[in-house]
Amino acid sequence: MFKKLAVIGLGNISHRHRKNLRALFPKSCIIVMPTRERNIEPSGITNADKIASNIEELISMRPDAAIVASPATFHIEHALKLVMARIPILIEKPISSNLSKASKFLDVVNQSEVTVAVGYCLRYAPSMQFVKAYIEQDRLGTIYNVSVNVGQLLSDWRPIDYQNSVSANASLGGGVLLELSHELDYLRWLFGDFNVLFSQLRNTRKFDLNVEEIADIVMVNSQGIVFNLHMDFVQCKAQRHCSIIGEKGRLDWDIAQNHVELHDFCSSEVIFEVQDWQSNSMYLKMLVDFFAKVTQKKNDCVAVDDAFRTVELIERIKHLSTYGKKL
Repeated sequence: MFKKLAVIGLGNISHRHRKNLRALFPKSCIIVMPTRERNIEPSGITNADKIASNIEELISMRPDAAIVASPATFHIEHALKLVMARIPILIEKPISSNLSKASKFLDVVNQSEVTVAVGYCLRYAPSMQFVKAYIEQDRLGTIYNVSVNVGQLLSDWRPIDYQNSVSANASLGGGVLLELSHELDYLRWLFGDFNVLFSQLRNTRKFDLNVEEIADIVMVNSQGIVFNLHMDFVQCKAQRHCSIIGEKGRLDWDIAQNHVELHDFCSSEVIFEVQDWQSNSMYLKMLVDFFAKVTQKKNDCVAVDDAFRTVELIERIKHLSTYGKKL
């Protein structure tokens, strides 16, 4: 059914998606398009059968589906034209770096019948599924507090010219709030929407970027659960951790390692772990889920209105933020 598939963008996430599309659909023609219009040589671009220099040329090739993996500031520009051409699309997170553009795009999608999903792959991590079920089954009882800590040294995460990477530049949708918006997405998925009580953004002399390098946020949801969220580009050792305190115990959850510990009145024990887990499995599951949605089968794809609320939350955080002293 999927004879032609397109991927927009030439960065790391585009490379991953093309590789995974080739694994899932080995006989399909994969079309790749750069973020900005330009002529590129196919040599050196792996898992690409055809090159489109711009969105109009790509649409004229009539792909059966497309993945928008350009920087966040270009997502809506590319996605709107694909929706108008009635081409199903998966948009990499976040849906946009601009709330107004995201709102207009949501209106267009709601008035169309085109399949659109947003790529928050972390929802497909095994421990994410486990913790969601654990909470829904009320295994912790009343939940009081949630603390999240996510970060990695930017120069390790983006080792090749990190200062010009998407993460480091406002014009490309960089900064910890947009680049690490997985945390805001999964917290909303697990606990619902939030009110933002406090937010401080900071930068360092080490990187001195034009985007926030550190964010500390306090939020509360309708149940009265208080959330403390720390995000940064400065930790020497990468971590993605969440701690959930409830009346029946505390979950310490290492998301990157898919490892969950329960500490209760009597003991501490590992209640979930995955040995030799490969992170690419999340991306593969997300693609399989997207194509299930395209073919109108059961799926758990992130809808545009859901992803819009995460961008809306980021805007509220920025609006309420104070800037701390440069460190």
